[in-house]
Amino acid sequence: MNHDTPAVDIKEKDLNQNTQALEELLSKISDESISSILDIRYGLGGWAEKALETFPGAKLIGYEQDANTAARAVKPKGATVRVKRFEPTKGMKADILLADFNTTTCLKRETLDHALRYVDCDYLVFTDVCCSKLHLNYASYGLAEADLKKYWKRFKVDGYKLIGFARVHHAASSALYIKKAPTG
Repeated sequence: MNHDTPAVDIKEKDLNQNTQALEELLSKISDESISSILDIRYGLGGWAEKALETFPGAKLIGYEQDANTAARAVKPKGATVRVKRFEPTKGMKADILLADFNTTTCLKRETLDHALRYVDCDYLVFTDVCCSKLHLNYASYGLAEADLKKYWKRFKVDGYKLIGFARVHHAASSALYIKKAPTG
């Protein structure tokens, strides 16, 4: 699987478990003023649906580059789906950025970092795929043992603080970060 793998090629069970992890993370956001959500890997719309259930007054813009996937996707009220690759531009803003990449790890994070250079968001939720092979690769992540909690504590996102992570699926784990308050 690579970062361009369409959601229609991913097993439904895997997609559902990833949405359960998102639900757990969104429940940690107590900010009731959430009005804008940017979903840069829309897929079949599972994350969008869960986000808009959690924040019913919000508007969501989703990007899905695969036309077949977009045609089959759930499009809940409040969601707009753009059928094209997400190409960020300076000045993009969202209360929540959903980034369900299927290739990100702390060592392979170019897509995540690229999005964050352009999108100003208060909350960030993204998927990491390290946990499926953490028992084999923990040393390459600078860990003394295969410990997912320690892994996430080491996964630094400039300007953000880790709030929590959830793992419902064997091959992926998702995390929630909040923007740090400006210092000075």
